[in-house]
Amino acid sequence: MNDPLVTVVTPTLDCAATIGRCLQSVQEQNLGAHEHLVVDGSSTDGTLERLRAQQRRDPRLQLIVESDQGIYDAMNKGVARARGEWIYFLGGDDALRGPEVLRIALAPEHTRNADVVYGDVRCVPSGVRYAGSFTPVALLARNICHQAIFLRRRLVERLGGFDVRYCAFADWAFNMRWMSDRRVRRRWIDLVVADYDERGFSREAHDAVFEAERPSLERQHFSRLARLCHRHRDSFWSAPLARLAYGHSRRARAPTVR
Repeated sequence: MNDPLVTVVTPTLDCAATIGRCLQSVQEQNLGAHEHLVVDGSSTDGTLERLRAQQRRDPRLQLIVESDQGIYDAMNKGVARARGEWIYFLGGDDALRGPEVLRIALAPEHTRNADVVYGDVRCVPSGVRYAGSFTPVALLARNICHQAIFLRRRLVERLGGFDVRYCAFADWAFNMRWMSDRRVRRRWIDLVVADYDERGFSREAHDAVFEAERPSLERQHFSRLARLCHRHRDSFWSAPLARLAYGHSRRARAPTVR
């Protein structure tokens, strides 16, 4: 059997109330060349029963059940098992935005000469679209939702996956790594990829390790740019830095959402 074009990785833990919509949004995709890996941290609320029932109906769904060190450990486990050329991470309380998303995002005109393809998400329940094309300046101020990003598997493997020391923002640290690497070819597309539940884990979580190490991460990856932004922190959103931050996006203002 040929390897799938994309592997959707979903980390789950006790999300029985929302996992059905997530699973359905993947199952309904018109791109047949995909697999769905769900990495569950030993749920006890009925999530596993729902997952196993779906697995019997859809052979593309694979289930990994074992304790883990948190969401990013589960995501790393998904990467290790993935067969797709591309990897996409979708939370158990999120959903792909329509059945054409995978087909459109991974069309040859988008993936050709690209290692990272990303779009936007629609925040739920606010309905805000987040957040346009990013530049390094923008990434210093706010993160790209991983629910908007498609990554070549070989890139994730080369960069070593997610640092599990960061309980809530390992994806932000990972995004800094590829954004600052001149070898990584990235492309933003004008597409809402997923409905992102802004009430989820990272909204309320405090990542003390990331916050303590964030200045050094910024200096490591962006050097002079980081010093400039910190020096002008109070006036960061004034022109021309604001235009640099948003990459001249049409959505020039957005809420601070992970």
